[in-house]
Amino acid sequence: MKVFTAFFCTFAISFLLCESPVTEGKTLHFGACRLFVHFHDLKENFADIKHTIVSIPVLLSIRRVLRVEGPRNSKFGDSCCFLRHLLKFYVEKVFKQYPTVDGNIRTKTSSLANSFLSIKTELRKCHERNMCQCGEESRQKIEAILHAYKNMDVNAAATKAIGELDILLEWMEKYH
Repeated sequence: MKVFTAFFCTFAISFLLCESPVTEGKTLHFGACRLFVHFHDLKENFADIKHTIVSIPVLLSIRRVLRVEGPRNSKFGDSCCFLRHLLKFYVEKVFKQYPTVDGNIRTKTSSLANSFLSIKTELRKCHERNMCQCGEESRQKIEAILHAYKNMDVNAAATKAIGELDILLEWMEKYH
């Protein structure tokens, strides 16, 4: 009986751990650079703030770059560098300029920023080990995004960029 109880407890704990959102992550491959990302946390935080996003008709080029030009195109070889700069853009500009007075939304935004900062740090390490090459393509794409962002009202641009996080998360998860 004790053996059965011990076996059952071990099985139950193993099952609960396997079902835990903490284990929901993926190893992303950006060339030679590999990193583990907990998409469950990112998606959950984004879902909590997505309903507060006001639709802005001005097209910010993050959507265009990630949907049309880059992610499905296997020639996009410097995606590691592109992602590192894109996450830097989100951490240093978008999350800081996102206009919200709701404390819960600010907490979720802060969690996303911290997650992005962690991923960016790992990508920077890959870059330092020459595993993450930066080329003209990533430079041009980042410049296009920064240009579009600077030409919009600060609050509108930050809100639009936050609203396009689902595109970025999908790109990261499905194509790398």
